[in-house]
Formats: sequence, structure tokens, C-alpha cells
Amino acid sequence: MRTPGNLRAAFIAAALAIAVIQASGTIVKRATSEPTVEFDDVKSCKDLPGVLQKLLAAGWTPDGKPVHAKDIYSFYYQAGSNPNAEGLYKDIPSTAFGPTDDKDGAIKGSNGFDKDGVLADNGYGEEAHASYSRDGGLPAFCRVGGMIDTDDTGSNRAHFEVWMPLADTPDPNDCRPSDKKPEAVPEAVPAAAAGEPQGDIRDAALAAKAAYKRACNSGWTKRLVFVVGGGLRGAAAFPEMKQTMARYRTAVASTNGGHFSAQDGTKWMPGQTEKWIDYGHRAVHLSTIASQLAVSTFYAARPKPKGDAKTWAAQTQGAEEPIFYSYFKGCSTGGRAAMAEAQRYPLDFDGILAGSPGFEYNKLKAYQVHINSFLADNKTEGWISPAAYPLINKAVLQTCDNEDGVVDNIVSLPRQCKPDFAKLIGCTSLGITPEKVATTDSAEKPAPAVGSPSGVGTKSATPLLPRDVTPEPAPAGSDVKPAVIPEKPDGKDTDGKDKDAKKEEAPKCLTDAQLETLKNLYTDYKIDGKLIREAILPGSEFGWKVTNAVMGKYGSSPSGWYHYQVMGDTVWDDKSFDAGKALTPALIEEGEKKDPGGTNTFNPDLNGFFDAGGKLMHYHGLADALVPPLVSPRYYELVKSKVGAKIKDSYKLYMIPGMLHCRGGAGCFNFGGAGQYEPGSRPLSYDSKHDMLLALMEWVERGQVPNTLIGAAYKTKAGGAPEAFSDDTPFGNGLRLTRPLCPYPTEARLRSNARSADTSDANAFECA
Repeated sequence: MRTPGNLRAAFIAAALAIAVIQASGTIVKRATSEPTVEFDDVKSCKDLPGVLQKLLAAGWTPDGKPVHAKDIYSFYYQAGSNPNAEGLYKDIPSTAFGPTDDKDGAIKGSNGFDKDGVLADNGYGEEAHASYSRDGGLPAFCRVGGMIDTDDTGSNRAHFEVWMPLADTPDPNDCRPSDKKPEAVPEAVPAAAAGEPQGDIRDAALAAKAAYKRACNSGWTKRLVFVVGGGLRGAAAFPEMKQTMARYRTAVASTNGGHFSAQDGTKWMPGQTEKWIDYGHRAVHLSTIASQLAVSTFYAARPKPKGDAKTWAAQTQGAEEPIFYSYFKGCSTGGRAAMAEAQRYPLDFDGILAGSPGFEYNKLKAYQVHINSFLADNKTEGWISPAAYPLINKAVLQTCDNEDGVVDNIVSLPRQCKPDFAKLIGCTSLGITPEKVATTDSAEKPAPAVGSPSGVGTKSATPLLPRDVTPEPAPAGSDVKPAVIPEKPDGKDTDGKDKDAKKEEAPKCLTDAQLETLKNLYTDYKIDGKLIREAILPGSEFGWKVTNAVMGKYGSSPSGWYHYQVMGDTVWDDKSFDAGKALTPALIEEGEKKDPGGTNTFNPDLNGFFDAGGKLMHYHGLADALVPPLVSPRYYELVKSKVGAKIKDSYKLYMIPGMLHCRGGAGCFNFGGAGQYEPGSRPLSYDSKHDMLLALMEWVERGQVPNTLIGAAYKTKAGGAPEAFSDDTPFGNGLRLTRPLCPYPTEARLRSNARSADTSDANAFECA
């Protein structure tokens, strides 16, 4: 007689077989080399949708209120599978998509981390120990998803998915024998109170729960990690779900935020105030409830009790069942969603990892319009071409690279970096006379940036950017050298592309008008002396172009926010709306008062989350040009003023030198943060010193308070530091350097006795 272990071994050995189980109970078996055998894990996966739907309808939720779920489905995947985004979306019932949903855009927004590009995450984490990991495969897992009604109308719904890993070779002691009777239902089941589901619904849920046979849980680490992607993307974060489950063997969950769309899609916005509430916070919360209940039922476990709350786990599970921990990780929009959970739903998660959060949302959108207004018209004297960004970055590095004691292409202390751009790259200082050309005025000039000096960025004369001009020597006695951009010996320019293929060559200096624009880009955004948002910092130039953060384009996110949410336009028409002209101080103030969807997410009172035992780890790249970073320490200080001394044991903030938005840049951004899912973007070591998510787990589960962590930077294919965002730096290229990641307010400084040490090693630095 075969045991569950060798049954699974036989099943895994079947060539590329995946048993697909739908909510209807039909088992679709693909061709295998031997007969497919249905065993407990497969049946548990098949039966879960029906049980989950009944439990949600019966109010097995933290507040006892029913959650109405539809179109629930489940699929079982064999070990070694790696379904792509198109295949994952093909399995979602067609009835899940509404008239404003963009299914194709959601698929595009979910692509990445597919089988050919993963290669086992370069041998990182739990996946490295499995034979199928060489092809980037995942462990066997049960995938459950569905649609949740987010309001009483039934017309607004959020998509959720939860994936639950299973062991390659399960421990029979953790598997329920097929002939074992279901566990007894706890007798102390609360009676249906006023407003709660009727008794027959609750009885049906109890009966379904009693008859359900759980799956083997030996392949699971007793954790659930909820992940959310960035931008306006209406899609479950499939790439991050795959990476997290493969690395850590946790259950993983995600949501589409209440709509299906691409990262920059706005079709779902006009007239949809309820959908914006879903995007703001509600979709994540309700999807968390459904995901936790799915995990609890599938593994017969219960979530860790938080504070003195009467959780749904206590209502439905026996005290002898194991507990599991719930974590959240996200960056950008995901980072804002993480903060919303801590602020609004303090009992949802035990630990939260929030990266580069797009909170203080209305002012962030105003800032994104403001900074791009300086570059919106390329016919002005002050317009700066993106081809000049490397020149500006070189000037910054020349001035500020060694302020931490070592030259490493990283601006570690950008707040004290004050380059004299006029001397370094100013055409006047360098003695270069730009060639004048005839210009024509643009038909319509963009409005001056709100709160900026009148006329900045609105002049009509256009000088030709100087090209192929040899700069003259600096004035006699000058200690400032011009920042020139070296060409690569292989005929490539600094962003790795063929020079002949570029439409515009890099300039060798900036005119006086361009220097004035540059000054405005680095200046905090204020109106009548009141801060709207802190500016980008020196060293961020590396990412201006790639993130479209400083490109003279207003972008769908800030435009959609003011067009459809604050101004309330109900007709979708992105082309005719000019955010630069629309933005006024009055409109910014209106956005603050309305706060559509509760999206601002800047409440510093985290007492509820901390009092329930919650732990928050927060990080932000100092070279972030899309979400300027100094908002994060400002928020930390506001929280500190609210919670007092408890912040020491509850909240850690890390400001990452040289990291762009969520990832990338010349800094040591490989530390297990959210959104870092490109192939080869992995921490140096699989431990809590190098991996921020593992550090959070150690803090929550063992009380080990994180302090200094270690980030890693890897080499380009050429063997050096990246010179453009497009330069890939995967782990496989070799280690370039490590740096300490210091808890705020400390910063990494070269040790006084380490001048002769290897400055590429984090041990040569200290946090001070």
C-alpha cells in the first residue's frame, strides 16, 4: 500500500502534469507517464472553494460580518510548475471582469518572473534545495481565488488570490489519514445576533467545515505573506507571489485593488468613488480576511491572536491547532497600502514591511505635476533634455561621492550635498558659447509651476544644446574641475546603448536658464511658505528618465487623481486633460479636504497596531525620484510624537543610499525588499542580517529587534558599477560591494580606523 509520501513522489515524477481542480469539483488531468492518483492534498484543494464561500457568508470574520464572495475557483499545481501571467488570467472566470476592466492590461502588468528568467532566484532560499529549482519552478501548491463584494450594491468587487505551498515529500505525521474522522466542531459557537447571518447559513458553514479534510502542512512555514504591487496596476502581484513562496515557503496572497487594469490604466476611475475606496484600502482588507480564512481552513491552523480581540479563529478553530503569522509587504502603492493596514486595520497583520510608500497621496500627486511643469515645454530656454541627466549626475558624484569617506558612485549623505552646478557644468563658467538658432514660440505655454516664480520655464527662445564642443580649461586658480562624461571603450555611451542609435547626444554644459531650472528641481515645493512636498535629492538623477519621474510628463497617476477623483469628471478622456494647467492651490486644498477613497494614508497614530503587538519595518531609497524620500523620516517623527517610547520596539525606518524607487541604482538595494523581483535581485545571504523580510519575521516571532542590516550591490556584465538604470546587476555577475543599512536616524560612516580596509565591505563602516 502506498503512503502519502510515495504517492506524491509518483505524482511529481509524472512528466509536466498538473491536475487542475475547479470549484465545481471537476478534476481535469493532463497527460502523465502513469495514472494520476488523487490524494488528500488534491481533494483538499478541490473542496476548499465551496467551504470558503460558506464560511465567509456565515460571518467567520474578525467583526462577525458576512463577506459575499463569488466566482471562487481552485487549482492544484504540481511541483516544478511556473504558470505565466496569461495562463493565470485565463483560469479566472469571465464573469469576474466588468465593463471598465482591462484584462489585457492586467496581464501585461503581471508579467515578469516567468520560468525562463528565474533560474531558481540564483540559488536563494528554500527553492535552492529543490531539484526543479534549476528551471525556476515552484513547489506544489493550491491556488484559490475569487471575487469579493466590497459594498452592499454588489456592483463593486475585488479580486483576491491565495497560494498555499505543499511539501515535496510530506511528513506522514503531519498528514491526516484518509480514514480519520473530521475533528469535532467546537461547541461554543456564537449564536447569530441581530444583523448577523441567519442560523441556517451558519449551520451550513459549520457542516461544511466539519466535513472538510485539511491538507498536509509539512511544506508550509506557518506564515502568510500578503503582497501588493505598484502604480495604478489592477492586478494581483503574481511575480512577487511566486518569488515569496519559492524563497520562504509561505502561503502568499494578493488583490487587484478593486479593478483590473495596467499599471497606468485610468479607465476604471471616472465616476467610481467606491472603486477608489477599494484602491485606497478596502480591497486589501477584505482580501486579507478571505485569504486568512482560506489558509486557516486548508491547513487547519489559526492566525496568531492579536491583543484582546475576539478573532474569527477563536470561533472556528480548536485551541490545539497551530497558529500562523500574517505579514504584509509592498512598495510604492504597495507601501502606501501597507501603511493603510497599520493605520486602519491594526489587527490584520503581525508584521508589515513598507517600502517607498506613496502616502500623503494628494500632495505627492501635486508635487509630481509641479516638478514636471518645469520641463513640460521643450521649446523654452530652461528646458533640460534627458540626455543631460548623466552630466548632472557626474557633477553630483564629483562633489558628494566621498562625503561618507569613500568613493563608490553612491551619494550616501544627499541631504548635505550642495554641488556648485554653475562652476561644474555651467556653459558660462566653462567658457562655452552655445550656438544660437532661430526658434518659434509654442502655440500654448504651460502654466508656471504652482508656487514657483512667475515665468520660470515659460520663455520662448530656444538655444541649441552645445554638442561636440571641447570645454575650455577652468579659470586660473579654480579648484573646481568640469564634470565630463567619459565614453566607454567599447563604443557605448554611459547608458549602454549604441551612440549612433541615440536621437540626441549628451550636452557638455548647461546654460544659465537650464541651471535655473535645475535649481527649481532640487527645491522643496512650497506655496506661500507652506510645505507641500520635499524635493528630490542629489544622486537621484540616475532614475529621472526611467521612472518618468522628471521627464516633463504629468503621468496617468497624478492626472487621473485630479481629473477623475478630486474634480469628479465622470467621462473617461485622458487626452484633453492638462494637469499642469489644472493644478492650482485651490485644487490642491480641495484634494486635501475630499481625500477620495481615504488615500492620503498619513495618520501617524499607530498605537492600535503597536499595542496589538504589530511590528513595522519601513525603508525608502535616498535616490528615489518618483516618491521623494524625505517624507518618510518626517512621517517617522510624527509617529514618534504620537506613540512615544514604544516606537523603539515597534518601528524601524531605513533610508537606503543610492537606491532608486523600490530598487535599482548604484546603491546596495538587494536586501529582500518588496518589488525586488528581477532575476538575480536577491539578498547576499539567506538570513535575517541580509534579508529584511526574514528580519521582520525574527522580530515578530522571536522578539529579536532588528538593528543594522546589510545590503548588497552586484556588478554589471562589464564588471563594474552601473552607469544607467538599464544596466543589469544580477547576483550571478558577482558581488561589487556591501554596505550597512542603518536604522534612522543613524547613517553609515567609514570607521576612523578603516582607511586602509577593504571599503567594498560593510564591516569597514559603522552606523552613527
